[in-house]
Amino acid sequence: MKCVICGEEEADGKYEEFGICPICGDLIEDVIAMCFKRFSKLNESQKFPDFFRRQLDYIEETASWIWGWVMEKDKESAKGADDRFYKKLEMIINWMESNIKTVEKICNEFFYSCSKCGGEISPESIKIEETHGWFKVFCKNCENLLAKCFSPKEI
Repeated sequence: MKCVICGEEEADGKYEEFGICPICGDLIEDVIAMCFKRFSKLNESQKFPDFFRRQLDYIEETASWIWGWVMEKDKESAKGADDRFYKKLEMIINWMESNIKTVEKICNEFFYSCSKCGGEISPESIKIEETHGWFKVFCKNCENLLAKCFSPKEI
């Protein structure tokens, strides 16, 4: 089955049950990882599902924020990939806006609680690391990798 987002790649991997290919799945994770980055800066005790639902209302702003982060972190490598990355990111954003219920199911399965220890996700329960172009979100309790984002060097 072809990917429901891009229609080019075969649906496979982590998001196969949702009809999503690994490339589009990685971009969905990029969006979610960047939402985690904003979420981690909150001072109030809040649960990630509530925060993420509000972020979906501003998903285009989130895409612009991702793009700004990518360009800031890796300007040289992003130069050749910028148009392709942005077009793919725009396609993902449009799909997320049109498929809120599917995005909610994906988040419920993979991002609203830690898949390893079962802990609820709150600003206090996650740890952010940025190394070698990677932005990674971990559960503080068990060190499980929750989400990751990489600059578009090879897109």
